[in-house]
Formats: sequence, structure tokens, C-alpha cells
Amino acid sequence: MTNPNAGTVICTLDALDECEESTKYTLIADLKNFYLEQARRTGSSQNLKSLVSSRPYQDIELRFNSLIRHLPAIRLAGKDESESIGCEINLAIKTRVRKIGFSLSPDIQIQEHLKNRLLNMTHRTYLWLKLVLAEVELVFAVTKKQLDRVIDVLPESVDAVYMAIYTVVAIFGRLSVFLHIVLAAKRPLTVEETNVAVNMTEDCKNPMTTSILNQHHRSGKGYGIFVVSL
Repeated sequence: MTNPNAGTVICTLDALDECEESTKYTLIADLKNFYLEQARRTGSSQNLKSLVSSRPYQDIELRFNSLIRHLPAIRLAGKDESESIGCEINLAIKTRVRKIGFSLSPDIQIQEHLKNRLLNMTHRTYLWLKLVLAEVELVFAVTKKQLDRVIDVLPESVDAVYMAIYTVVAIFGRLSVFLHIVLAAKRPLTVEETNVAVNMTEDCKNPMTTSILNQHHRSGKGYGIFVVSL
């Protein structure tokens, strides 16, 4: 950040309110300290710009107040648009249910029931709707009771959706390994490299070629996840 030839660097922090509490407060404190220190240096040029989005929770606003008082800031208050955003999401629900309705059930009443149940759920966002409908599309409901059983176990927030996905994948015991490899790699890995790394196990004493690894997958002797590029 101190290199004058680096140019402007823009850091985007989306959904700060979704961060774990202690991590969130540490991040806010680091941002404040960094920018306040830069403001104290007269004549110093600042090439790091930060865009932070968050729901307007009081604990977050209070921690940003001291920074906003000293530096220019633009606040885009979305709370005034919450009603219109809610209407847009309702429209999206109606449109998506109409598109996928017949594949779920030929019964119009069941399609209407699905639409009404989704419209009445809280914490609705576009991302939540996309993830939830991906689950709903896997189901063919013959009766309202069957559909209700599906809806009753649907995640009610984006966090819950991701936890459900993580739980399903974690059953196979390889998701955390995949994430660790991606984070620890010194450079971005190719799909083939990632596939080899993910499927290496602690009891694998001898190196194996990728051709042998592929043979194991084709023969059903795979070690967990098979990474592909689509």
C-alpha cells in the first residue's frame, strides 16, 4: 500500500454484519486505525479505498462513527428502500414459482401453496431465494402435506442455507481439506493440481500419477471429491 506506483487499490467488504462478532469488531478497529493514521500524515497520498456494506446495526454504526467524523464517507442507507426491495423479492418469488411450478407438481393449488409459503417466510433475500429454490426443485410434491414437509425444513436465512450445504458435503469428510488447500496454496492451483491434492490421504505413502488417480475414480475407488472444471 505504500508503493506510489501501485495505483489505486479498492477493497470491497460485503455483508460486514454477517461476520463472526469478534472478527467483525477486530476488522472495524483495523480499518479505523489504518485510515486515521493515514489522515494524520499530512501530505500522504492514500491509494487504498474501502467499500464496506452492512445492514444498519447499532453496534457497527457506533464503531464507525469516530472514523466517519474525520474522513469523507458516503453512506447509502438501504433501510428506506426495504419496502420496495421486499416487493421486488416477492415479484421474484412469484415469477420463479411460476417457471418451476409444473415440474414440482401439475396441481395449481400446490404451486400456489408453495408461493404463499415462500412469501410468508422472513429474512428473504435474493441469494436466499436462489439457494432455497435450488433445493425445492429437487422435490416432486403430490400433496400440500408433502410440500409442507419440504418447506418446514428449508433454511430460513442465507447462513442456514450455507450451513446445510456444508453439512451435506462434510458428510464425505473432504470439504475442509479442499478449503485448506485453496487457502494455503502459494499460487492459484490448476483444476488437475487441486484434484490431486484433495484426494491425497494421510495413509497414501507412495506418490501416484494423475493417470492412476483417474483410474481409481473411474473404477469407483476414489478418495473423496473429484474436482472438475465446467
